[in-house]
Amino acid sequence: MATLALSHVSSVGKEAGSNTFVCNYATTVVRAGAGAPVYRRPAAESKIVARLPGDAPVYICDEDEHWYQVYFNRACAARVISGLVNEFAHRCSRGWMRKSQVEVRSG
Repeated sequence: MATLALSHVSSVGKEAGSNTFVCNYATTVVRAGAGAPVYRRPAAESKIVARLPGDAPVYICDEDEHWYQVYFNRACAARVISGLVNEFAHRCSRGWMRKSQVEVRSG
């Protein structure tokens, strides 16, 4: 899988030189009936904070070797395929998912 690059856009209405990042739109890939686990930290022994159904919308805002940091929930579920502007990420729940359980749709 190719390395993920966050989209970078200039901010509108902010001081000169400030920037905003857009988290990439993705969906979950579920291989088992229990749902795709979302972990507190990027480690399999970390606590599971949520389970998401297949094709659930998530936004990828960071990555670590075999993991994506994802933002998700109904506030994020508008399926905005252009991505989630990081300044709105505080409205979402967040956690880490294995890269194998996420399919990147934008970025």
